Amino acid sequence: MTPFAGLRSKVRWSEFMVGLMLLLSCARLLRAQESISVDWRPAQQLETEGRWNEAAEAYRQILAIDPKSIAALNRLGALYVRRNQFAEGKKFYREALQVDPQNFGTNLNLGIALLKEQDYPRAVSPLQQAVKAQT
Repeated sequence: MTPFAGLRSKVRWSEFMVGLMLLLSCARLLRAQESISVDWRPAQQLETEGRWNEAAEAYRQILAIDPKSIAALNRLGALYVRRNQFAEGKKFYREALQVDPQNFGTNLNLGIALLKEQDYPRAVSPLQQAVKAQT
C-alpha cells in the first residue's frame, strides 16, 4: 500500500501527477528567479563619474535581465530628469509604477520630476501616493 492510496478514491491518479508536476515546475521557476544576480556596481560607478549615457546603457542591460526592476527603472528616470529630459524620465517612472503603483521612491521621483517641470497640478497625485506609502 502506497502513502497515496487514499487519494485514489478522491482524485484520479493522473490529476494528482499533473498537480505534482506543476508544483515542481513552480518551485524550479522560483529557484531560477532567486538565482538571477545583477551586478549594479558598473552602472553605479558610471553614474557617479557623470558618464550618464554609459550609465543609462548599463541600466538598460540590467533591465534586459530583469525587465521589472524598479530600481533600474528609477535610476534611468533619474538620469533623464537630471539632464532635463523630463518626458523620457517620467516614462521610466511610470513604467516602474506599473510594476508597483504604491512604491514610495517612484512616486516621489515622479512628483519631483513634475515639480521641476513646474507642472504643479500633476505633481500632487504622485506626491500624495508617496506620503500614503509611508503611512
